[in-house]
Amino acid sequence: MKNSSLVSIYILWICISFSLGACPEANSIQPCICRNHSFIKERFTIKCTGPSDKDRIISVTGNITGDWDLELESLELFKLPVAVNQVGSLRFKNCKLVRLQRLTDDAWPHLGRAIFESTIIEDKKWLNFKNVQSLRILTIDNVTMPVIGKEFEKGIPESVSFLTLKNTKTTRFETGALSHLKILIGLEIENSPLTEFPRNVLPFKLEDLSYLIISKTQIEKLEPNFFHNMPELKLVGLNHNRFSTLDAELFMPLRNRMLYLRADNNPLKCSCDLLWLSKDIQEKRLVKYEGTCFDST
Repeated sequence: MKNSSLVSIYILWICISFSLGACPEANSIQPCICRNHSFIKERFTIKCTGPSDKDRIISVTGNITGDWDLELESLELFKLPVAVNQVGSLRFKNCKLVRLQRLTDDAWPHLGRAIFESTIIEDKKWLNFKNVQSLRILTIDNVTMPVIGKEFEKGIPESVSFLTLKNTKTTRFETGALSHLKILIGLEIENSPLTEFPRNVLPFKLEDLSYLIISKTQIEKLEPNFFHNMPELKLVGLNHNRFSTLDAELFMPLRNRMLYLRADNNPLKCSCDLLWLSKDIQEKRLVKYEGTCFDST
């Protein structure tokens, strides 16, 4: 009976949490929809999907107040309404814009997460969040960025902790492009025609980096010192690249703490250079390894 009562109280608490949500009335935001956050009573997300009703969507999003996030999908806009810069999270999917906004030093005071998926922004300097020190998570997926260099460095604040770059058609990272991101916890670079990723792209020290994924590129090797000064790195993903070997010296700085290494779909050649993997797995220093040699052994 006691457990049953606790379950009933828990269910009641969930129902009350949802009922206390801050979503505007549905009729007032059509054609957009709203959903309340499960565990943050005053927070809600507005999602607007085009391509029709563009003017109405602009009007709706320009008048929202409160603690809110915004998701826009399949829309063509000149720019975002000024009120949108109060959001905590911003997501674009299959959108086309001339520019985001006319940015000022106090723009986006609450923005913690920004996601750009399959989106075209005509303004070449659209990635201008340098003064947004609240930004922690940045995801760019299927947005063409052939070279990532100084413009990226100038446009991204040091506060970013999680950076994901997927399907960006990037062929080159310039020296120091990410060197200001000293508090990175997670970095993922996936599905770009890169042939190299120099160590000097990153900060000299990455004391908080926990996972690093570089996958689906044309990279054949990393510099011998690549993993130096990454004391918290535990998960490494190097799958779907062009590595022919995984040199023990390369991974030496990580071998006492690395928990997971993924290196499948690389043309690895079976040789003594890979014996360290078997030893580390047997000694349980490496909890899990995914990968096979080129000859399937």
